[in-house]
Order: sequence, then structure tokens, then C-alpha cells
Amino acid sequence: MAAARPVTNRLPSWGRFSLLGLMACLALSCGDKTENFTLEPNVSTEPNEPPSIVAQGPAWGSAAIDLDVQPPPAPFVVVADPNGAADIALGLFHIDSAVIHRIVVRPDSVLPGSYCNDIAWTDSVDITSLLPATFTPVVESCPMARNGTMFTFSDFGWTPYGSAGCAAFPAIGSASPYFGKPVKECGASYPLARFGIYPPGVPSAIDVNVTFLDVEYQGIHVTVYDGAGHKATTTFPSLRLIYRAYGEKRSPP
Repeated sequence: MAAARPVTNRLPSWGRFSLLGLMACLALSCGDKTENFTLEPNVSTEPNEPPSIVAQGPAWGSAAIDLDVQPPPAPFVVVADPNGAADIALGLFHIDSAVIHRIVVRPDSVLPGSYCNDIAWTDSVDITSLLPATFTPVVESCPMARNGTMFTFSDFGWTPYGSAGCAAFPAIGSASPYFGKPVKECGASYPLARFGIYPPGVPSAIDVNVTFLDVEYQGIHVTVYDGAGHKATTTFPSLRLIYRAYGEKRSPP
């Protein structure tokens, strides 16, 4: 007959940790103070992989898009991440430069007394010599709107009240040291831009209104980041847009 095996008290692993904690407390005379011992969860050693851009759009050609005929494109990207969608942090939109192919600037008309000025549609002011050859940068690291794993940029358009986001429209009114606040604060309601031009850029200070702009945006790209700081980048072709103020002709003289 086999000898009886001694009975051993086997505690689960968490029980042994609790017991060791209690023994340590007794050995150190914890007294009335009660310490709570909490075991930290295991830290994952799974490597964090970079995200990837799996789709982008829409497509556009090299011809100028007249925004009075159709709305501007809204570039988007779709992102994937090996560590899950929750690891995708943000998408940033960039436009390196803008080149103006044509700009039409019209002076304010002269109205008496306290009346606000209006656009003098029969006249124009040539400001090309006062403008930079290239506007740069145009948009820097603009946070894109997110919907799930899709990121979208929607600020190629123009509104009379400006843009709540990162407007791509070039900052023409501050592009020269001779440009500044309008001489007369009231004026035409909805030009593309309205500002004053001061000497020595002009013989005497005047207010002008941008009513037509043919501009090409270059160096368009998107950078997407994950939670660990890894990134993926993609580029878009140059985009040429035509902006026209209300009342301006499609092909102004």
C-alpha cells in the first residue's frame, strides 16, 4: 500500500502575490495603515507598424477649373494601419506654393459724402509688379477633417466671410509692403479681396478690389501620422483654379 502523500496548500499565482504582500506588511509593522496592492497588466511588446495610404482622390486634370462653373475638388486620403484604426492619429494637408497666372484688380469708384465705395468695373489697376512671383508657403500642416479612416481637405473654395479652416486662397492683401488696410473701411461687399495700396507703390493711396484670379497650386501633399509618430505621405498633382467675384466677367478685359 502506497504511503499517503502530504497535503499541500496550492495558491493561485495572484494569491501568492497577495500573501507575500501581506507578509511584507506585517514584517514592516504596517500598523493601522492598509496598503492596496495592484498588479499591473502585462505591457504589450508587439511592434508598432507605420500607417499606409491605401486610396486617394479625386482626380483632376491640368486645365483650370472655373469655380463659377463647378465647385473646387476636396482632396482626400484613406488610411490603413496594421495596429488598427485607433492607432491612426491625424492627417495634415500642405500646399508648398501658389503661382498667379492672371489677376484682375479694380479700383473703388468715387462716390460723394459718406457713401461706401463700389467697384469701378470699367477700370483696372496693374499690381503685378508689386506681387511676388510665387506665394510660399500657402498651407502649412493644416489638420484635415476626419471621418473614420478618411481625411479630407475642403478649403480650396472662397467665401466673402473667409474660411474657418486653412484657406488656400493666396494672401494677396498682405503680399507687398505697399499693401495695407483699406483707406476707407466701407466698400464693395464681396470682392475676392479688398485692401489699400500706399505710396511709394502708387502716387497716392487708393483702395482696390481683386475680382478675378487664375492661380495654380503646386506641391500639394498629405502626411498621415499614427500614435507612435510614424508617418505616411502622398502627393497630388498641381491644381489650377479660377476665382471670380460676383459681377466679374468670365474672361474680363
